[in-house]
Amino acid sequence: MSGAKTKGMSKAFDEKGFHFNKPFLQKESFWEGQFFSKKISLLYNKFPFAPLHGLVVVEREQQHPQLLTFELHQFAWMMANSVSIGIPGFSLAYNAYGAYASVNHFHLQCFVREKPLPLENDKKYPLIHYWFEALSDAWEFIEALHRDEQPYHLIYQNNKILCVVRRRQDDYMHADWTAGYAWYEACGGVSIANIDNFKNLDETELKEELNKLIIK
Repeated sequence: MSGAKTKGMSKAFDEKGFHFNKPFLQKESFWEGQFFSKKISLLYNKFPFAPLHGLVVVEREQQHPQLLTFELHQFAWMMANSVSIGIPGFSLAYNAYGAYASVNHFHLQCFVREKPLPLENDKKYPLIHYWFEALSDAWEFIEALHRDEQPYHLIYQNNKILCVVRRRQDDYMHADWTAGYAWYEACGGVSIANIDNFKNLDETELKEELNKLIIK
């Protein structure tokens, strides 16, 4: 879905498309069970770019599309706050539809990072972003983004939520060396699959690519 044309904030779940209920994916699920009020499936990430990087599929059988509701927002908040007590740095990331969400089947990405993301250390960071310490305040802002059909990323950390507002993936052309910027790249990280690109990219090119996400 990350390379597809997008419109609005969601599209209907497609049972014939790629999703996490596919039989061949079940071997990648290493735990499934109840967590608070939701049944979740934990899948390992075949292409990790963060420590303990995995996928959290919420209520897999119910086939939720990749659209955040208040109930799912509340669950992500509770899970991040709870797990981070025992695993410092545990966080959950969410890519909205139109912000390079990879699969149209509701999921979060879990990872552990005790060091701040680059965005957190840069007072002049180019992308619009906000921190929330109250679940309801964050949801009020998210609802406004949904009404405006404005793509975004979320990071749920211990008792705080980061929201990064960005340009829709269809509205610009990304460089050949990237498959598109999702939450990690929007927060200042860089994931490169080609060793030559890794060796040759410079600061100017990285800044130019990040700046493409600025809302015009």
